[in-house]
Amino acid sequence: MYDVPAIKNAMNAWSEIKDDACEQEQDCSVSATSKEKLYHFWYSEIETLSADNFNKAAMLFYINVFELIPEISPKFSKSIELQAKQYFGMIRWLIANLKQPDNHRVKSRIRILGVLHQKLNVKEDWFTAFLQAFHEAMHDTVGERYTPQIQFCMEQLYTVVTSIMLGKDFESMPPSQAAKLLKSLGSIQDCLKDADAKQYLEMYMKEQFCVEWMHLYTDYRRYKSCSSFMTRQQIASGIMKKYIGANAECSVNVSHATKKGIYQSLRENHSVFVMDVFDEMATECIETMNNEIWTGFKHAVTNMAMAPNPSLNAVTGSKSQSISYR
Repeated sequence: MYDVPAIKNAMNAWSEIKDDACEQEQDCSVSATSKEKLYHFWYSEIETLSADNFNKAAMLFYINVFELIPEISPKFSKSIELQAKQYFGMIRWLIANLKQPDNHRVKSRIRILGVLHQKLNVKEDWFTAFLQAFHEAMHDTVGERYTPQIQFCMEQLYTVVTSIMLGKDFESMPPSQAAKLLKSLGSIQDCLKDADAKQYLEMYMKEQFCVEWMHLYTDYRRYKSCSSFMTRQQIASGIMKKYIGANAECSVNVSHATKKGIYQSLRENHSVFVMDVFDEMATECIETMNNEIWTGFKHAVTNMAMAPNPSLNAVTGSKSQSISYR
């Protein structure tokens, strides 16, 4: 038997999302990037803190780190206060510089930072704790202004930076793998069906700070393929909350007309998510990825297939392993 309360909760969850979320016309594009949102947050909320509160936020981060990873404390030779200031200086530098279109210089410095962390024997799973510690410090410092959207943006930044540091970023793909991948790139739809190709496209989109479009399309496919009515309603409710609503964590710029059509369908079908309710949205996902991501992705794979690995050159060719963040 179906869990009736669960079905009702899933079907009605969309009503928690205010209709004014779709009243303002939006372009369907990836222009409102996570980088821009994060940049605005940092310079309106963190850079405006008093010196004492800024230092307090940085210290809160390290207090959280030591609670999560007690064994890490012996690795700090400098004073914790100085280390805390340098860490927040690094975050500031990353946010300011990754906003620029050409960030190869930034990536080279991040790779050097990764080498330094390897020399300190920093464990890979510690990076997750660093992110959690940062989230907690931000919540303690600015409260509700550290919104789910901003937290998601910070997670994107962290994912990109740690993947570069660990040599697991898109540009670390060996030329032989890029050449192999290039042969399998037909359409973006074909790429999304191929597990290996999709993995690299997702990696590329993470570094472009727009991976939420792929995740939305993946969730849509999961919704369409689900045979259970109850589970399908729950998936749909999750899609609304995660991508469409006014306070959506991974908000995407779905067009006003498409968003309005989703709400209209829900009204006409008594809050039930029908099978085709997200079809127009999925079409926009494909069009957006095809128009704004696909050409750049293929171009990047082509260049990597024909050239030496740039990530190795960036690290081994550098003269200094010292980094300052200003």
